[in-house]
Amino acid sequence: MAPLSAWKYVSRNKLKVLPVFCVIAVAVFAVAVTAVLTGSMIAASRKVWLQPYERYSLVVGLQGLLPPEVVARLQRNRHAAALLPVATSSIRVPGIFGSEPRPILALREQDMRVFLARVGLRLAEGRLPGPGEAAVALHRDIMRGKGLRLGAAVGKDVDENDTLIGRYRVVGVLEGRYPFGVASYERIVGANALKPGSAARAYVVFPRPGQERLLWRELRGLDRGSVTVFTYDKEARRFVREIANLDLMVWILNLITVTALSLAVGLLNLIFVRERMGEYGILAAMGYRRSFLLRRTFLEVVAVTVAAWGAGLAISRGMLALIARLAYEPKGIYLTGIDQRVVAYTVPVPVLTLAFSLLMVFWVLWRLDPVSIVERRD
Repeated sequence: MAPLSAWKYVSRNKLKVLPVFCVIAVAVFAVAVTAVLTGSMIAASRKVWLQPYERYSLVVGLQGLLPPEVVARLQRNRHAAALLPVATSSIRVPGIFGSEPRPILALREQDMRVFLARVGLRLAEGRLPGPGEAAVALHRDIMRGKGLRLGAAVGKDVDENDTLIGRYRVVGVLEGRYPFGVASYERIVGANALKPGSAARAYVVFPRPGQERLLWRELRGLDRGSVTVFTYDKEARRFVREIANLDLMVWILNLITVTALSLAVGLLNLIFVRERMGEYGILAAMGYRRSFLLRRTFLEVVAVTVAAWGAGLAISRGMLALIARLAYEPKGIYLTGIDQRVVAYTVPVPVLTLAFSLLMVFWVLWRLDPVSIVERRD
């Protein structure tokens, strides 16, 4: 290693470098936590409210029951593989930022297993609700989040925040990709003062293989004054718009925080450089050019900043894994971990830190007068 190597200075002055290193690493950790928590919330919402529409579409009547002409068009649709009457409700579970709703789909007994098979869910424990029975089968993540076991009671009579009207007993546990629950169609429509044999309020429409886009296009052609249609392409556009607003808010808050921290780190680096003015003056008097001193200082600042950024990401990965295991997974909440989105959120930390630090340090070194420094030293 060269006597004037930037790496030698860093390795021999750990106590001077440590404050800057720690501030940057902590800043990266703080930004990473924010990005992971918001990313996990987005991932959970996508899993519940967007990805299911890859498997099916939902047609809901705006004024109660679906008009007979709409039902007839659905039944004649050549791109539909299955058409299941459904009633929708929900229960709330703990989320990252408050409670979040989870769908409860009420289906006829003969349709339940068809629906579960088509969306990739399976019955892991217990049984499915019978016709007219005040019972539900819930996904294991919902059970874990609400702290439920088989035989427990759920519904608006138990938790007023739920939209599942009445009191229902948990008789089955579901496993699979989507955190849903299923209930008896006859029971739900009865609780909503409808006759089970009347026209449906909503239909789940499964597409034929390879005809998803054709089905979406035809469903969008239904009378918008009488029905609301939920298709994957439509919901994906809405989801992207909403997430863009959330991401913009997080970026703004992060940039404000990171800018303040970068200024603090820049001032720390400036203090350290001023403490070394005698060293710089002697090197300049020995014939080393100002460009050499600038390059050497640049390498020192870059080395510390990049190392602290990497350490911050490593600490974040370990701490977030521990936090997820101890605090979130027992509630049925899963964190996304350190991914490309999180790394992108942390990039402004080293970039702004380097910008402010180098700007301040270069300004001081450019005005360096080695003669006056050596004279004062002597």
